[in-house]
Amino acid sequence: MNEQIVLAKKTVFQTPTDTRMGIFFIQKGLLRLSRLNEDGKSFTVGLLGPGAVFGEMGEIALGSRAVYIEAMQKTTLTHWSATRMEEMLQACPPSLKEMMFQLSKRLGEQEERMEKLALESVRDRVLHLLVQLCQRFGKAEEPFWKLTVSLSHQEIANMVGATRETVSLALAGLVDEGMVLVSRMSIAVHASRMVDKIRECK
Repeated sequence: MNEQIVLAKKTVFQTPTDTRMGIFFIQKGLLRLSRLNEDGKSFTVGLLGPGAVFGEMGEIALGSRAVYIEAMQKTTLTHWSATRMEEMLQACPPSLKEMMFQLSKRLGEQEERMEKLALESVRDRVLHLLVQLCQRFGKAEEPFWKLTVSLSHQEIANMVGATRETVSLALAGLVDEGMVLVSRMSIAVHASRMVDKIRECK
């Protein structure tokens, strides 16, 4: 019903263009998950040790989509195929599959934000965060998407790992570009940027 895989140290288990399907459980060892930006700079998404779970099946992606996975030491994995996992989920309450999907979605957002924190400018990090939030908590008010939750500049700064002053400057620049509208406790993102983000995710 499952497969055991043993990886020697420094083995590249996955590349971004060859995503491994199914769910993997690490019995022992250590894996490094990483990405490269456009300039070829490596960014470590995370380190996974014994007891960690990763993989992808359908709409569920547990932190391993489009990343390099390399064994930092000899590693033993247990693998369940996507087909087998679907069979197992079919035997469970529908709410369990929905819960896994929501956890997968949240994990993907967090990893994407971590990558932006490490590799992007404050301006890009702020815009990326606002687009993410508009996808979850926004409503269309053409030609913008307006956030339905109130965020202060300090709260945004806390979420992107910057100072409030730097975030205020970044928001002012985005307003000048016509990408963002900012009023008292209200922020909106231009609809064209929302379309661009949706295309990036496809």
